[in-house]
Amino acid sequence: MDVWQASGDFRPPQNVVGADVPTHLPPTKLLTMAFDALKGDFMGWGMAGLGLMLPVFGVIFLVVGVMFAAMIPGILMEDETAASLGLMIGFAIYMAILLPVVFIILPVLQASLTRAIDERVIQGTPLTFGASYRTWRENLRDVIVVNLLVGAFTIVGLLFCYLPGIVVAVALTFAPPLVALRRIRPMDAISMSFNHFKTHPGWATKYMLLGILMMIIIQYVPFVGAFFALPFYTAYLALGVRSAFGEVATPSPEGS
Repeated sequence: MDVWQASGDFRPPQNVVGADVPTHLPPTKLLTMAFDALKGDFMGWGMAGLGLMLPVFGVIFLVVGVMFAAMIPGILMEDETAASLGLMIGFAIYMAILLPVVFIILPVLQASLTRAIDERVIQGTPLTFGASYRTWRENLRDVIVVNLLVGAFTIVGLLFCYLPGIVVAVALTFAPPLVALRRIRPMDAISMSFNHFKTHPGWATKYMLLGILMMIIIQYVPFVGAFFALPFYTAYLALGVRSAFGEVATPSPEGS
């Protein structure tokens, strides 16, 4: 029987591979493990996703409202110049708020969610609405720095005809979850992720593409997809870290 059971009967792994023996399970197997964990507790995963996305959606709606509200005086005065100036000011406010949300607040909350989901798939610890907030203070500076660095490297790569940016995004996929789960320094995590990509480019590329594809599919499920997409992808990342860098739980022998 698999360590991750669809029935929700989670139990500690029977066989854990050490950090010095990466296993590189097929990405499809890791995807199945993530789905099995999700099926075990739809309510808990949905609440965890809601806890992550609710403040993000709230901020986005707020700043979009501010952007358009800045145009109202010009519209009321029927002055196109004033309306355009208000739009520019509103857009500046929008970006000033949105960028910290994308590059600081969301990564910090996702790091906490990553730790909670890792505990869920390995130890069976229940997920709750507060999963994204429970450990947000842990290695806070390193979590922020690694996400800023990965974002900066990716943007620089995208300036060179997109392909280098895509390669950088794939190569550094594991840097943020490594910082969240292993509590290592940002540059060490970036180096580990990049070196892993150089050694296993095929596996890393298939892993990244498969995870993004499934996240896109899930988020288009009516009404609830958006709340399951990020938790699912986070579980996939946590399992990927264990598989690529060691300490991944493997299926127990039949009949055990």
